[in-house]
Order: sequence, then C-alpha cells, then structure tokens
Amino acid sequence: MRSSFLSRYILAGILSILTLGSFSFAKETKPLGINLENYEYPFEVKFHPVGEHKMAYMDVPAEVNYQATLVLLHGKNFCGAYWEQTARQLSQYGYRIIIPDQIGFGKSSKPTDYGYTFANLASNTRALLQTLKVDNAVIVGHSMGGMLAARFALMFPAQTKQLVLVNPIGLEDWAKKGVPYRGVDAWYQRELKKDAASIKEYQKENYYGGQWEPKYDKWVDLLAGMTTSDNYSQLAKVQALTYDMIYKQPVVQDFPKISPPTLLIIGQRDQTALGKDLVDDTLRAQLGNYPELGRAAAEAIPIARLVELPGVGHLPHVEAYDQFQQGLLYFISHPQLDRRLQKRKAKTYSSTLETVAALEGPMPTGIAVSATGRVFTNFPRWGDEVAFTVAEIKEGKAVPYPPQNNTLVSVQSVVVDPANRLWLLDTGRIEFGEPVPGGPKLVGVDLATDTVFKTITFPDDVVLKTTYLNDVRFNLKQGDKGMAYITDSSNNGPNGIIVVDLSNGKSWRRLHNHPSTKADQDFLGIVEGVPLMNRPANGKPTHCKVGADGIAITPDGEHLYFSALNSRRLYRIPTKVLARQDAGEKEVAKSVEDLGNRGFASDGLVMDQKANLYLTNYEDGAINVRNAEGAYSTLIEDDRLLWPDTLAISKDGYLYLTANQLHRQPGFHKGTDLRKPPYHLFRIQLDR
Repeated sequence: MRSSFLSRYILAGILSILTLGSFSFAKETKPLGINLENYEYPFEVKFHPVGEHKMAYMDVPAEVNYQATLVLLHGKNFCGAYWEQTARQLSQYGYRIIIPDQIGFGKSSKPTDYGYTFANLASNTRALLQTLKVDNAVIVGHSMGGMLAARFALMFPAQTKQLVLVNPIGLEDWAKKGVPYRGVDAWYQRELKKDAASIKEYQKENYYGGQWEPKYDKWVDLLAGMTTSDNYSQLAKVQALTYDMIYKQPVVQDFPKISPPTLLIIGQRDQTALGKDLVDDTLRAQLGNYPELGRAAAEAIPIARLVELPGVGHLPHVEAYDQFQQGLLYFISHPQLDRRLQKRKAKTYSSTLETVAALEGPMPTGIAVSATGRVFTNFPRWGDEVAFTVAEIKEGKAVPYPPQNNTLVSVQSVVVDPANRLWLLDTGRIEFGEPVPGGPKLVGVDLATDTVFKTITFPDDVVLKTTYLNDVRFNLKQGDKGMAYITDSSNNGPNGIIVVDLSNGKSWRRLHNHPSTKADQDFLGIVEGVPLMNRPANGKPTHCKVGADGIAITPDGEHLYFSALNSRRLYRIPTKVLARQDAGEKEVAKSVEDLGNRGFASDGLVMDQKANLYLTNYEDGAINVRNAEGAYSTLIEDDRLLWPDTLAISKDGYLYLTANQLHRQPGFHKGTDLRKPPYHLFRIQLDR
C-alpha cells in the first residue's frame, strides 16, 4: 500500500515538473549571426564587392557537358542555401549554378543606409555575372527573388536567356488592391518581435497551407538563429527597408514588357500576400490567390509557359522538388521554344488515337504497312527475351514473320517500299555488342509469296564495328533498281548515312562523322520530366549521344531528311549527291541544308505524298508535322505516346506508329526497368 502510494506520488511530481517546466525543455535557438557567420552553406562562399559592401555568392560548376548557366535568386525570408538540392541536381545535368545572396540578405552585408531597390539589386547581380564572365544566363527567382528576376529581365533582356518565376510575390499590386501602406518604422517594430514560434506559424499558415514536415524546420531555425544574434536590430531595420521596397516597387504592371521566354511554376496552395493583417476579411480572402494570379501573369507575359502544381504551396523546390524539377528542366532544355509550344494545352487522351495492337512481350521499335493493309513490326534483341525479331500483326497478335526464316539476328526497322515489298534492316548485333559476322544486312521480302528475294550484306568499311543500322528509306527512281538510304546511329563511333545500290548490292558511306549526323554534345532531353541520360547501376550519369536516326524521303525522291536522336535539329540533302559513288566528301558536306532547331527531339520521321513531314516528339509525347513551307504544328499529343518511335503511312490515309517506353529502359535508370507493358501500336486518321 505504502509503496504504491509513494510510486504514484513520485510519478505525479515528475509529471508536474515536466508540465510546469516544459518551456525550459524546448529546443534552444542557436545564434547564427546576422551575416550567418555561424551557419555553413552547402558550397564554397565567395564575395563580390559592391561599393563598400560585399555580396556573398556560390558558384557551382557543371559536372558534365556544359548546358547553360542558371542564376538562382532567393526569396525575402530565405538565403541562397535553400537552393542546395536544385544546384546539386542541375550541376549533374551540365548546368553551372550561380547563387547570390543579395545585399541585406544571407551572408552579404546588412547596411541600413543602402538604397534598397530592385533596380540596384538587379544591377549588383549583373555586375557579379560580368565579373564571372557570364554574358547570358537563365534567371530563376523565387518569391521576392521572382520580383527581382523580373526586374533583371526588364533591365537586361540580352543577358537573360530565359526567365523562371517560382511562386513569385508581386503578381498583384497590393496598393491598388487596397492594402494600406505600413511605414518602415512599423515594419521595424514588427520585425523586432519575431521569434522561432512566430516564424514557424507564419510559414505554416502561408507557405504550407497549415501543414508541416520536419524538413521545413531548418529554414525556421535559420531565420530564428538570426533573430537571437547580436545586432539583430540592424537586421530588423534592413528587413523593414526591404518590405518597403516590395510594397512600393511592383513589377506586375511591366509583365507585358518582358521579352525573354518565361516559365511560371506556381504551387496552387500558396496564399502569400503582403499586408494581409492590415485588411478586412473580405479583401484578405482575395489576396494571394495564386491559381488566378499565375494564369493572369502567363497571359500578360508575351512568351510564357505556366506549370501549375496542385497541392503545393509557396516553396515548390522545397516542398515538392520532383514536380518542380520536371517543369524547370523541360523549359531550360528547350531554349528555342516558341509561344505555341510554351502555351500548349495540357495532355489529354485523344479519341483519334486508335489501338492496332497492345503487345505484352518484348519491346517493338519499327512498324510498316503494306499496300493491302498488312501490318508488320520488329523486336530488336536489346535485352528482352525475343523469340522472333520480326512479326506480322494478325488480329492484334504478333505472329513470326517471314515464316521459316532463321537468318535474322536483331532487326531494328521494317519498311515497305513503293513497290510494296517489305525490307528488314538487321543490325546483326545482340545487345549492342559487336556485329555478328555476316549479321548486318538488308533483307527484301516479296509480300505476294512471303519469301526473301534479296539479301544485301555490307563490307567492313561501310558497316564498322561500331555501326548501328537504324532506319532505311527507298528511292526506286534512282539507278537501275533503286537506291536505299540507311542511318548509322552509333552511340560510340562515327555516324553517317549508308547508301545501297539495290541493283548490285554495292554500298558506301556518306556524311561520315559529319556534324549533321552527330548528336548535339550539349543535348539534354526531358521525357516524363526526367533528364534522358545514360545512368549505369554503378557510375555517374552521362549524356546520350545517339546520332543519325530518323530519316524520310520526299515524294519525288529528290531530298532526304534526317536527324540525330539526341538533337533538336533537322537536316536535308539532295539524294543525287548521296547516290553518286564518286562524289567527294567535301561536295557532299556542302550539300547539307540545316533546317534549324525544331524545339523538340524526334526518333522516327516519315513524309506523305503532299510533302508533309511527320516527326515523333518523344519529349512531349506527341506527333508534330512540318508542312512543305517549313511551318510546324502538332498533330496529336497524348499521355499514351510514351516514346513514339517509328512512323508509317498506309495507302488508306492512316499514320501508324509504335510507342515503346524506350526511355524507361534499365540503362537510363541505374539498372531498374521502369517499362510497363503492353507496348502499343497505334494509328491516326490523316486528312485526305
């Protein structure tokens, strides 16, 4: 009895002490210094002189092939350190990242007598870039940094390659909306009262929609650590001055004057607005409506793309990094996007896309349709279990074709020529190894008898040990029995176009390692929001370098169009130059015509009888069209077009295509196979 009573007494005492003294057990805020002297940044910090003051910055080099330079501008309640994940990821993809702390923020000087204007801050940033010999950069700004980024683009358009605004404040003019002016002294007194609890409450309410995760604590700790530092009153005065700057210097009215291509990434749950505590409930409910504000800004800026992130608040790059990165990477890797592509509609499922077959077995690449409507496909031996490398589609199923043919190694492409004969392009390589002796070949099949009528092999100086035979087109008007043109898309050797005389089987290389047949060294494709890179299970990611791939021939046979897989450029060349076996390489090279940057990357190409060029667009899950005058349009964009690969046009006016999820293969994802069969063969009715 006595023992039980004593135990209860002791327990009650302990609980009393813990309850009454709970405050003393709260986490102590560590003073960090008003210049964050006691806070370590993720990268080396350097300083740039701004008059008698100094501006801190981090300069993170590109780890792989250089793409572009990004300047990341912080928000008001933050510093450059919160861009750490963004900087680390983008540097791995080939981007140089410069992250300044503006004067008055982070590790930079905190003068109370400085002229805090967005124009001054933009000029400081420009001077820093000049010192670092950066003439042109992608300017990325978050929150207040978005207002600064917009001002930078307005003042220095030639130095702004692209503009990215991430939940920027200033998408509305608070004064015009009725928010009263709060003087510097009032802001100062408000800042002096800040502590860890009030900072967290503000961020939780405004930034994260009332939700909180432990990963957000570090940014509260950073601000709170400055409030407990010596000379905090100096920082509080600077904070008051910059609040005054934000209120008095709106940029939204100048959005129509922004000339660089602009991306807006808008977390839809954000409600941040200046002076909400100064207005009544009715006006407060109208302020910080980011879904509406983002759309209005995208309409006002002449060349703008809007990415809306549902369920995300004020800090997309902290709260939902993967979603943020997808939108950012797509945009910065497409510097030539025009207004049409930037404001393209959201992806949908189109009723015009018909399923021809849904295949559960190995991954297909090519597709061909005969004059009578027979459909053929092929399965290269890239690692899947392939029972037969060519098939005819019958009642939605893949049936081995041609019957009783065991000489095929790994067919990459199937094509029906103008004489209604099926040609099989055999790489002769298993899983991208060296060619099997006699394996690389072009095989002709008579569709009337389903028998092979011609097999053409290649000499060693035409098909090299590194050659990958990719796609083929035919001009039966040239020579005695026609000519074939084949792309060599090797990812580890010379690229080029192989010409074949069908009458005698002779072949020769053209545009051997010519720049038009090579992958762009700085190319970084974005598919399903993920950078397309070689990612071995063990090792660093590297850029893909697949050369000449897609190929198409004009109805009159006079020009051959081609493009590398890892490039957004399109080229063409007269076939008569390629067909002359005695033509010199300089003469051939001079005949190449660069048709410019399309703004998207392609795999397969095909041309109809009206000289409309159809191009797969694997980055956007779309099929685009280039008409005879060179203008581009989108035929279809559909979520099911996961890597549209090969195209073929039937006699009855359908465009056939394969969608094979090529980008989800293990080699792009550290050995993990992300493909999800079935693989689809589709068709679309074309205008006749």
